[in-house]
Amino acid sequence: MFMAVFVWATGCQESTLKEFNEDPTAEIYSPKVDQELKEGVYFLASGRVSDRDDPIDLLLATWILNGETRCAESTPMADGRTECGMSLGSENAEILLYVKDPNEASYQASVQVISIPASGPTVIISEPSEAQYAFGQKLTFEGIVSDGEDVSTALRVWWWSDLDDELDIDLALDDDGSVTGYYDGLSVGTHVLRLWAEDTSGRANSSEIIVDILPEPEPPEVAISAPVDGTELPCDAPVLFAATLADTVTPPDELQVEWSSSLDGVFNTAPSDSLGDIGFSQLGLSEGSHEITLSVTDSDEMTNTERVSITLFCATGSDDTGEVEEEESGESGDSGATEEAD
Repeated sequence: MFMAVFVWATGCQESTLKEFNEDPTAEIYSPKVDQELKEGVYFLASGRVSDRDDPIDLLLATWILNGETRCAESTPMADGRTECGMSLGSENAEILLYVKDPNEASYQASVQVISIPASGPTVIISEPSEAQYAFGQKLTFEGIVSDGEDVSTALRVWWWSDLDDELDIDLALDDDGSVTGYYDGLSVGTHVLRLWAEDTSGRANSSEIIVDILPEPEPPEVAISAPVDGTELPCDAPVLFAATLADTVTPPDELQVEWSSSLDGVFNTAPSDSLGDIGFSQLGLSEGSHEITLSVTDSDEMTNTERVSITLFCATGSDDTGEVEEEESGESGDSGATEEAD
């Protein structure tokens, strides 16, 4: 009877021992408690897990950042080490290392870390450096980019125009942050050009310059409004000259102006006003038929001309003079007839 009770008690004790299971353990080595980490910067969290009851390869480790899983259940390394890459947002964060054994026993370690606000990349433009360029001219686009968190070659870099949007430029980005490209496709107009750089955390900064892309060179526009072609005037009357000028590049009052006559040569070179209007009167042009030429040249050395023809005549006397000329003509005829008769 005694022996039976002893056997039963021993069997119950052995069953209790077999069912007992210790929780696993975990420790975070990096980052440390209250360590300051830059916002958006990738770092590697590391720790170690262990279990007195179960082998390491049966444990599952999970890393959690602010309640969100960053590295799901994975088997630790042979020595119990476990790692997980992550980066912080703009808020301070709690990092958890959670470990679970085959019997669903678990444990978690945690550290609080401090997020340091990170700035976007630094951007400097060196080219283009001029204010104006001709349409179709190949421009050099150069700058320097850098970032406090990422290496320069990890940045996304692009050029943008407020007229043409993102520019299709094949850019070379060197380890020192210098970025170079060439482009000849800017449209005509005033461009706000921006060099943008974006880091791996999505922060972007830019620098800007303003350039004018001038239209393709064209000769000036010239229109003579006075005198009208075919005008006839007496020699002693002033001749009124008027014209309008325009150019796509050169301001009207900076255009080179030259009025000339086929009989008298150049007689006026005064510029127009700021609106492109010219008006003056001229005395002393020679008697006869004139071809008047207005020649206008812009800053691109392109010239345009406009021509009109006028005639100036000089009066020989009054109506009485005409009658005298007829009488003198008649007398000469009689004299001739007399001479023939003789």
